[in-house]
This record gives sequence, structure tokens and C-alpha cells, in this order.
Amino acid sequence: MNKQTSRLLIHEEEKTPIVRKANFQKLAFDNYKLTILSDGFIPRHPIYPDFAPETSKEVLEQLLLLNGRSIETIDLEINTVLIETENRKILLDVGLGKSNENPDIGWLVDSLSLSGIKPDEITDIIISHLHPDHIGGLYGLNNRINYPNARIHLSELECTFWRNAQLSDFTESGIYHMDREGLKQIIQMIPSMLEDFKHQIEYIDFTKGLFGFLSFLPTPGHTPGMFSTKICSDHQSVTYIADLAHHELIQFEHPEWSFSGDHNPKLAAETRINFFHDFSNTQELVIGSHLPWPGIGRINSSEGENRFDWNPYGPIS
Repeated sequence: MNKQTSRLLIHEEEKTPIVRKANFQKLAFDNYKLTILSDGFIPRHPIYPDFAPETSKEVLEQLLLLNGRSIETIDLEINTVLIETENRKILLDVGLGKSNENPDIGWLVDSLSLSGIKPDEITDIIISHLHPDHIGGLYGLNNRINYPNARIHLSELECTFWRNAQLSDFTESGIYHMDREGLKQIIQMIPSMLEDFKHQIEYIDFTKGLFGFLSFLPTPGHTPGMFSTKICSDHQSVTYIADLAHHELIQFEHPEWSFSGDHNPKLAAETRINFFHDFSNTQELVIGSHLPWPGIGRINSSEGENRFDWNPYGPIS
């Protein structure tokens, strides 16, 4: 077993080994090849107030326990998407990147390899927002550039915000109160990365989309310039919602509850609720960065105002 790309877990109910490793899942789509790729997962603990600081620890734990969930740790998946056309291979986000210290992350290049794709074949990368778990994978170990031939498509609003970001811009964010030193490092890192890749970066024109089949939906709140990517074919569509939600129970049962990484928690909640209503009405497939592997499903309305259920999609071929 490759320690860099796998981890052995024990399922508490079945007591059977579950291997977590580099992985891919292909999705049947009529015009293009779609593949969901794993970059690993991020264990988050303690859960409170990382999630749902708007409520109490007791209320959050009661919700988790009633649904048979751990109250100790939440594993945030890192799901990315590969789109293959006749002349393009497009990645939607690139994950966190490899780490010599952490075998649970940085699987994306291995996942690509398992699916038959080499990193230098990637022609385009679309970055939903500039958090480390979505851009860190631009680098390999020792700061090697993973995707030397790719154009990197970004929101100009997002880039402008991070190039000028100050610690004082994050006083509403949970991370400001939980890990201020870590936040300082992120604020310093992102402009440096933008400089490193400046010759590969292109700004997205949101009025035009890209390549004739990708359109972009601003979903601000988690970051100022975050967006979702809608992939359309002749008869199908699926939307990569990035970090619109970080947990399939907590933020579906209570979409008004925030996550510590939200720059503007109130706006993030408003955006989530509005888009959840839209997706529950259309029943369009969505793919979430941090929803349970492989992160694809539909959003259903549930009982009560602004309450939703996550309905994982299957089968995947």
C-alpha cells in the first residue's frame, strides 16, 4: 500500500477495513468525458465551532448523533472534476497538493494517472476560488509546477481581493478567531502564487463563459469571488458548486449555519439557500468539492423552511 496515496480506516458499524486512496469515477455524459477525481480528504476537529458557530456545541452534536455521525471528526473530501473534449482536458480546481507530512492529501496527480491522464496533457484549469485546498495542487513537491501547459482561468474579482487582502478583512470569518496565524500565512501565500503563475493566468469573462459549453455562476460569501461552473451538453447539464456547502448533513439541514473558512458567513448562507432552492426546483445534478466521495448528487427540499436533503447520485459508470 502506498502511504502517500492511501489510508486505512475502520467503519464503526461494520468493523471492516475501508481503504482511502487515489481514486476516480467516470460520469456518463453525452458530449464529453467527465471524471471526478480525488485529491484526498482533510480531517476537521474539533467540529465545533469549525462548523455552525451560530448555534451551540450541544445542538450541533445532537444533530450529528441523531444521524449516526461522529461528534469528534469530520473528513472533508477534496473532489475535483476533469472534462475531456476532442481537443481539451480541463480541470475544475486542483486540490491541496502533495505533502511529505500528510498522506491524506495530494492524490490528484495519482488519480489522474489512474484515469489515464498525464499532468502535462491538461490544457486548462478553472479555479473556483483561491483557497489553498483548491489551488495548492498547482505545485508538486519541491515547488515543481504540476501543469506546465495549462491556462489557468480565474475570477478577476477573486484575484483583486486576495492581492490586497489584509487581516482586518476577515473579522467576520471563523478562521480569524480560531487560527489567526494560519490565516496570516494564507494571506501571504496567495499573492505569491498568483505571481508565480501570472503568465498562465487568464481572467474569465462571466458574460461569455468558456469553450461554448461552460458557464459561470457567481456564488459569493465563502470568498468574495467564488463561482460555480455549469457544464452543458446537448441533453445534460451538471454544475460544479465548489464550496457552496461543506457538509451534506449540517449545511443541508441548516444551510444558515456557516463554516470557519467563510469570509462572509451571512452572505455565504444567503447564497447557499438561494442556490439550494434553485437546484431543488430544477433537480440538476451538482458536484461538491467537499461532499462525500464522489460528491455528485441532487439537492431536495425537505420539511420546514429552508431545509434540504442531499441525495447522492448513482449509478456512475
